[in-house]
Amino acid sequence: MAESSTLSSFEPTDPQKHDHTPQKAAVLGTLHYLKDHHFRVRKEDVFHYFNVPPRTGFRWTAENNSRRLHNPPDSGPDPRGRKRKLTREDLRKIEDILAGRFQWRILNWQQLTTTAGISGVSDRTIQRHMQDLDYHSCIACTNSWISPYMKEQRVIFSREMLSLRPNLDDWKDV
Repeated sequence: MAESSTLSSFEPTDPQKHDHTPQKAAVLGTLHYLKDHHFRVRKEDVFHYFNVPPRTGFRWTAENNSRRLHNPPDSGPDPRGRKRKLTREDLRKIEDILAGRFQWRILNWQQLTTTAGISGVSDRTIQRHMQDLDYHSCIACTNSWISPYMKEQRVIFSREMLSLRPNLDDWKDV
């Protein structure tokens, strides 16, 4: 078999160093191809072609896994990066509240998270995550929501003040 034209930069320079993934992938890929197409070639010949010591080559074939430093398939969520303030479950809670009854749609972002039982998250974070889910809010939503009882009390108060202060200038301090 002929010598490989692999670059020397793929070669481990010092003993006990990590093997370079492209060279390992080339060796394992070649062996899989030869096996799948029923070519009878000795593994030592493939190792010699790629300038890999036989002991290393047999170790690679025995392990039979790629060298992934992150995101292995069985490890669950990706552990890299900053932890999320809002989880998918939190966003589902908020969505369920919004889908439940129309009266919840008039709450601002902070009131909505309080209703959902979520704390420690800024309004801007909530807004950004909800906009990703195509929920948008208007400027009026920054104002607090007033209950029907409170509206009635304000109207009663205003009527009482109207009888006490009939002039327009009297209303500046009310």
